Amino acid sequence: MRARLDVATQARAINTFYACGLVAIHGAISHAETDEFAFHAERFMEPLLDSRARVRSAARAGAHWKDMSEDLRNEIFLASGEAIRERQAGRLDLLLPHSMPFNSSGFVLNRFASDILRGIFENSRFELKSAHAVVSLPETAAQHWHRDDEPLFGDAYPTGVYAVNMFAALGDVPLEKGPTEYILGSHLATSATVEQILVQPHEAAAFAWPKGSLVLMDYRMAHRGGPNLEVPGSPRTLAMLVFGRAWWRDAVNYMGDNYGGADRGHFGQDAVAADGGGIAIGASRAALSRRLVQRQTTPPERDRAAMFAHCSALWSESWTRRTTRPTDAASASLDL
Repeated sequence: MRARLDVATQARAINTFYACGLVAIHGAISHAETDEFAFHAERFMEPLLDSRARVRSAARAGAHWKDMSEDLRNEIFLASGEAIRERQAGRLDLLLPHSMPFNSSGFVLNRFASDILRGIFENSRFELKSAHAVVSLPETAAQHWHRDDEPLFGDAYPTGVYAVNMFAALGDVPLEKGPTEYILGSHLATSATVEQILVQPHEAAAFAWPKGSLVLMDYRMAHRGGPNLEVPGSPRTLAMLVFGRAWWRDAVNYMGDNYGGADRGHFGQDAVAADGGGIAIGASRAALSRRLVQRQTTPPERDRAAMFAHCSALWSESWTRRTTRPTDAASASLDL
């Protein structure tokens, strides 16, 4: 493993990122570091996943919040809306503490990624905003297409790169485990153009990730998590570090009452909203949106009830959904 990228390779990586919206670096993190991160992430997640299994079992049995036992209402999965978010049934985003090994230099100050990030952010100040474990459980379907955020000031006032997701493969990620799929170049497209692309058949890029790989992705890139088709199989866990300019904060995915970041358009008439002491099914999307930005003024029990309703809606849909295989397309990657 080389100590750093040479100047020519660094320039090629930065130009690839600007053109495609991502760049992959194979062999960027040692297996010892990925193993340590994965071991501690698994231990951190274990009680949350056990709690999720109990809540999911109750939901599948048709439980209603007002009739649930106090033990179920107080499950740590439901009380952890800021720590763990279910983006889709079986696709979990776990916020990790800023402590070892999750803030180890092999990840936070990775010598290959740091050189590229400095170039991407044009040598202006940028920061680590948060660290996460992103988990796709076995038999998880493909995610909906989305951007993590839109152009900050709308299409009329384009900006440069303001945030980058850095993903790290903690183990080998073959296509069967559902690596992320991308629409290359979509980070430069207007919101209207991206919407037009997504409603029509389109080619997506997907590639297998060897253990220790890093992928840097523009926050504006249209993408989705691929389906984890291994049956039986093991979870697919990635480390994810969010870097952004010093003045930027993610107010879309990690602030406010965002229980899972699911595509709320999928809720339709099954959207949920607070209604007295329980949860009403059939509320309007506007009511759901209001509910999702009122976390600071809502009692903890209502937070847990809303998270239960959110996850129940996702799980109910997944119990009848069939998985599909990802598109296999070329990628922009560097072998180190």
